This record gives sequence, C-alpha cells and structure tokens, in this order.
Amino acid sequence: IQPGKRLGWLHNSADEIQFFVDGSGEIELDTGSRPVKKGDVVVLPEGAAHDVRNTGDVNLRAIGFFARPEVRHVWSDVSYHGETVTGSPAS
Repeated sequence: IQPGKRLGWLHNSADEIQFFVDGSGEIELDTGSRPVKKGDVVVLPEGAAHDVRNTGDVNLRAIGFFARPEVRHVWSDVSYHGETVTGSPAS
C-alpha cells in the first residue's frame, strides 16, 4: 500500500494472519484501530471487517496467510471520501 493510501474495507471467508513485512500504518477494525509496523502480526477471525492504511513514508507491505486454500474477499467500499482505494493485488 503506497504512502497515504488504504486497502479498503473488506472481510474474508476464512481466518487470516497478516504479517507486516515493511512500512508502518494502521489496521482498522470494527472495535477500533491500532498501529502496525514491520514485524507485526495480526490475527483476523473469519468475517472480521478490516482496513489497512499506510501512515508512513514507504510502501506498507504485508503477507496474508489464510486458514483455507480458497478464500472469498468481500469488499465494502472502493472509494473513501472520493479517493479510490488500493484493493487487492489480485483484483
């Protein structure tokens, strides 16, 4: 995710573990937000709505590991205050 950009709200059809490889930002959840940075791990249960925003000055990179081989991603939005969000690299 480029500096100042965000992934977009989504939820997945499987549990997910996100490992942050580089950069810094915030993960937003229904329960609030928390900072993330290189080396952090976040566990998201199946169906947990989330978004990731880059608050740093380098690309925020993460690897997602899913509990199932096939996962459905459901995006809640494709824009935020008129800004198109990053979305999945696979979309």
